Amino acid sequence: MQGCRRVLFGMARTPTGPENTATAELEYKSAEVRQNKKVIFVYDLYFQKQMDWIVSTFKQVEAFVALADTGSISAAARALGIAQSGASTQVSNFEALFPRPLLDRSGRCPSPTVDGEEVLMRARSLLARRDAFLFALSSKALPIRQLRLGVTEVVALTWLNAFLQALRTEFPMAEVKLEVGVSAQLREALRSGELDAVVVPDASSNHGFFETRLGSIENRWYCSPALHPGAKTLRLKDLSRFDLLSRGSLSRSGVRLEDWLRDNGITPRSVISSSSLLAVLDLMVSGLGIAHLPEPLVRELLARDLAVELLVRPRVPPVDYLLLFREGGSTQLHKRLIEIAVEACDFSASSKGALIGSGQPRRERAR
Repeated sequence: MQGCRRVLFGMARTPTGPENTATAELEYKSAEVRQNKKVIFVYDLYFQKQMDWIVSTFKQVEAFVALADTGSISAAARALGIAQSGASTQVSNFEALFPRPLLDRSGRCPSPTVDGEEVLMRARSLLARRDAFLFALSSKALPIRQLRLGVTEVVALTWLNAFLQALRTEFPMAEVKLEVGVSAQLREALRSGELDAVVVPDASSNHGFFETRLGSIENRWYCSPALHPGAKTLRLKDLSRFDLLSRGSLSRSGVRLEDWLRDNGITPRSVISSSSLLAVLDLMVSGLGIAHLPEPLVRELLARDLAVELLVRPRVPPVDYLLLFREGGSTQLHKRLIEIAVEACDFSASSKGALIGSGQPRRERAR
């Protein structure tokens, strides 16, 4: 067996040690084994260690990008679904590969340095190319172990079921964690890294988010027949005679409605707020006020004579709904999620219409 020989495989940064700023030859020894007059090269374990390092570095890159996106180690850990100590270790190990700091830790939240911004740009590109490669092999092979999705009640009560079924078909191995809430809370959860994507009404500013418009929904005015047994066609100023059942300040739809009424000089007699859409429906059926709601959610109540529509002109403008990711998250995976959401979005559906008002008896028609 001949002695060891050094072979120049390529130039790369040494993964550990004080010589990070230098380039080093990737070495492997070779031993010639003569068997059946053939020469077999046995590679040194050093090469295998380099491959393990490359694989582990993807996790480090993800941790660094998550920290840059969320602004804190704890939020980055939640976004990655790992322990905070694990995220901190991944970021520290990744930063140790470079000669100068990538993060400025002098402020309240770590932020990328000039070098860090350059690395961040390349890191995003690297992860995007990785996902594109896996996507080219098979959409079901995408590295999606879980999807943390946030939606409003309107989405949950209309087309969410179709969306979830499509997700299970496309990503059968993924675990979907769902949060149903009001838009303000969902946006904050997305910004902090607690959610991966949210479906919410459009807002005046979507800074920091990558957005895709899915569709729009037009709400109408409804009340209990007992509250207003008279003519169903009203002037806009007639709304001032009623109590308004509102979704409150945490709901983007509720804020838009109250702003629109104020801009048109309409002041309801009083405002009863609830962040729960189902609670607003129950209050409306009980005759406590008028509500501005999507027709699919009131369809069953109309059929049971538990609600009537008030025809009011002009109409309140439709509400646009968006699918939001954090900026920097536009990957092949996200593009596929957008395609699925656009196809599933149908606000005319009602997945739980039979349950709404089921506890109320059918109202007898006046003879």
